[in-house]
Amino acid sequence: IVFTDFDGRQFKEEFTYKPFKLKTKIPTTINRSDLTFDFTGLANEDYLRAILTDTSFTSRDIHEIDTVKNNRLVITADKLKNLSDGPITLQFYKEIEKRIRNGTKGGGRILVSYGLQREFELRPPPDLPQ
Repeated sequence: IVFTDFDGRQFKEEFTYKPFKLKTKIPTTINRSDLTFDFTGLANEDYLRAILTDTSFTSRDIHEIDTVKNNRLVITADKLKNLSDGPITLQFYKEIEKRIRNGTKGGGRILVSYGLQREFELRPPPDLPQ
């Protein structure tokens, strides 16, 4: 990134964008149980923002930064209690924040955020009536 101030001075800052991919194929319908997601492109211990939203106004949804260990993230069945059955939008975001090294005296930060989105239908466990 090159920033030019009002006096025409240029400040250059570099950052690395390392995309990640979701290896897990998500079916159109998922029963309530622990959800395991496998990724590529993340560190052995990394962090992703996990957002799961439903179409109900009264549910709490899921919106948190979660730990990915060995490119695997598990969303427990207990957390899924925050969601209503039906359509679910799933989003994972990688967020990187770093201080500007070659900037003005005022300093600053760079925030890089990128992610992916999937959709599925959440159903009760098979042993419960639907």
